[in-house]
Amino acid sequence: MDPSVVRTPPANEQENQEAINFRISVAKYQKLVAIVSVVLMAIGGSVFGLGVQFRPVLRLVWDHHRWIVSLGSDSMLMSGIFQIVNAGFCSFTANWRLYFPIYIGLSFTICLIVFELSSIVVTIYLASQLSTFVSEFVHRPWYIWECHEAGSCLEAYKRYNYFYAFPQVVLTVVAIILQCVIFYYLYTLLIVLKTRKQQIWGSNKRQSDDMEETNC
Repeated sequence: MDPSVVRTPPANEQENQEAINFRISVAKYQKLVAIVSVVLMAIGGSVFGLGVQFRPVLRLVWDHHRWIVSLGSDSMLMSGIFQIVNAGFCSFTANWRLYFPIYIGLSFTICLIVFELSSIVVTIYLASQLSTFVSEFVHRPWYIWECHEAGSCLEAYKRYNYFYAFPQVVLTVVAIILQCVIFYYLYTLLIVLKTRKQQIWGSNKRQSDDMEETNC
């Protein structure tokens, strides 16, 4: 055997067990993140779809109040889109297993939760100000389609809230809970990766010390 070739000594039983536990832990958290992400994507699509159905309510409000109602509607629409994007990105980062993407996923999840909470507050505020925003003097065809059928434009606006806005709020609350779960799994996965890196560094240091002692 060529003496210039340095062969790495075989890993001991403890190191092999650490490697097995690491792979099992990583696979478990990757699967959990993927499952929760799929559910979050479904909720995000539902929130977006309900937001699209809620948009026609803008024709029932006064022109000078339309911007704030549009703000509430658009914030819920964006929440649905962001939920889908965040779920996909977090699932991707869990499988990539690199520190920096996981940190981005954690940061984006926190920002999205704050945005969703603000969207919920705006939606609830709009629901509490119906008599202020609703106009009974809308364009005649819209009045016939919306207000006349419901009895008044105020009742038509309430229907939009009951069937579209309030379900959005409930689904967004569920999405926030799921995002907290994803945050926990990603953070735990990050700790597992850092722990494994320290184990490898310690194992390499021990092997290096053993080689030095052997050479001496």
